[in-house]
Amino acid sequence: MGIAAGILLSFAENQGLGEPQAFVAFGGSRVGYFILRFVGTCVVFYPFFLCRTIGAGDIKLMGVIAGFLGVWDSVFVIGLGMIFAAAAASYRMIKQGTVWFRLERAARFAVETGMRGRLTEYPGYSEKESLLRLGPYLFAGYCLFLLI
Repeated sequence: MGIAAGILLSFAENQGLGEPQAFVAFGGSRVGYFILRFVGTCVVFYPFFLCRTIGAGDIKLMGVIAGFLGVWDSVFVIGLGMIFAAAAASYRMIKQGTVWFRLERAARFAVETGMRGRLTEYPGYSEKESLLRLGPYLFAGYCLFLLI
C-alpha cells in the first residue's frame, strides 16, 4: 500500500468507515496504480533529464498522462506527442538552416558519451532559442488520441 492509500485510509477511519468501505469510497487501488505509473514514467525518462535533453516539467507531464490514461494509452499519446514535436523541430531546423550542424552535434554527443562510458550533458542545452517545450505537442497528441 502506498503513502497516498495510507492517507486515504486514515481519513476514512476518522470518518468512521472501515477498510473495505474506504477502498470502495476512494477508488481503492486506483491511487496506487496512478502513483506506480507516474513514478515508472519518471524513472524511464530520468536519464534524458540527466543528459539535459528533456526538461523535468515535461517528464512530470508525461507521468501524469501515464497515471491517468494507463500504460498503453499513454505510450500512444506520448508517442504521438513526440512525433508532433519531431515534425516541429525538423521544420524549425530547416527554416533556420541548422540541420547539419545539429546532426553533427548529436553525433558528437553520442560518440563522447560512448567513449566516456557515462551520461554527459547535451551540448547546446543553454541556448534558450533552440529549446522545444513538449507540453503543447503532448496536448496535440492527446487531442488526436481523443479523436481516434
